Amino acid sequence: MVCDFRDTEQFETIGRTDLPPLFNPLVRFLKEARKKEFRDGLNEVSPGFRVSDLIITTGRRSRRSS
Repeated sequence: MVCDFRDTEQFETIGRTDLPPLFNPLVRFLKEARKKEFRDGLNEVSPGFRVSDLIITTGRRSRRSS
């Protein structure tokens, strides 16, 4: 989950209890996405694979330049 977009004219209220179900799956994905084993288990044409691959390759580059 990267975006929870709804094309509507109405405003929605998000309360404290609404956030964990929206935010926690993203946090879990980002933690797993750094692992090559996780990425390699995804379908190569899926958006998740591409995001995981980007995280892995970008992370590798940024650690080298540090």
